[in-house]
Amino acid sequence: MPTHYHLDVDTDLNNLAQVMDWFQKIHPSQIPEQKWLECQIALAEGFTNAVRHAHQALPQATPIQVELGIELDRIEIRIWDQGPIFDLRQYLQSHPAFPSQEVDGGRGLLLIHRIADHLQYRRVDNCRNCLSIVKFWSPNDDVS
Repeated sequence: MPTHYHLDVDTDLNNLAQVMDWFQKIHPSQIPEQKWLECQIALAEGFTNAVRHAHQALPQATPIQVELGIELDRIEIRIWDQGPIFDLRQYLQSHPAFPSQEVDGGRGLLLIHRIADHLQYRRVDNCRNCLSIVKFWSPNDDVS
């Protein structure tokens, strides 16, 4: 049976610790540690991108919603922002490799893309976007 969790936080990088603490407290024992850690990284990168890019010109009080869905074979993280429209597919096509060490930034979405089994960023209504990160797992995966 699917389980869903929800968290709202203001647009502030200092809230990343709260988001990560919330996520870690949820960790079900049946999900392999490696898969959970990968999802942690994707969540941290996605939240950071929402703050730094999507909400860059918005007030700090603008909420970012984080949702977590856990099903028998997958974990889905949804990060909702209120920023401008962004074409993730075009970005990934035009940035097929990680930037060099000298470049500041530009790695977060590429890292999320590598981690996710399914990745989508879509405009949901006139003022909200949803970054959906899906990671599949199997009960046969090593849970240690």
